[in-house]
Amino acid sequence: TIELFDGSSTLNHYTYDGNAKEPAVKVIDGSTEIDPDEYKIVYSDNVDAGRATVNITAKTGGNYTVTGSATFVIVPADIEFNPAPSAADITYDGKAHELLVPGVTSGGEVLYALGSATSTYNAAIPTAADAGNYTVYYKVIGDKNHNDYAIDHVDVTIKRKPLTAVTIELTPNHFEYDGTVKMPQVTAKDG
Repeated sequence: TIELFDGSSTLNHYTYDGNAKEPAVKVIDGSTEIDPDEYKIVYSDNVDAGRATVNITAKTGGNYTVTGSATFVIVPADIEFNPAPSAADITYDGKAHELLVPGVTSGGEVLYALGSATSTYNAAIPTAADAGNYTVYYKVIGDKNHNDYAIDHVDVTIKRKPLTAVTIELTPNHFEYDGTVKMPQVTAKDG
């Protein structure tokens, strides 16, 4: 019998963290624990999520003929953001800007949607040009080693541009009185 341990506890499973997993091994014949000097341990498929194998083979010149294998499971990890996506600091300038500062995720593919959690998601960060309030939704599609990340959102505001040096132009800028209403074209400029 081959028993696997994580520290002093019987191994249930590992969670993926990018490192090779090598549980402690005990080989038991009936009620006798076989000395570890009697066998070699070879681990395989023990980094990524899935089923990993521990192969036991007898060492040359030993007292026992020891062979066998045992398996254990590495489960996908939950995705973590560090940092999480955050609202971009945007003031209206007439140009489209990405609404988020993207976060950094531990795995998977981040997808974004604008305006509704049920909108179409894609890998491009949503953009907008007009001043106003926006809600950007994001989720992560897990990969082989990571679970999916549930939908979350960030509220973003594109601030109105403050006018600093306003000039007003009238075209034409003068009329000759003739008793009728005159309506010049009004143009306001900043700077």
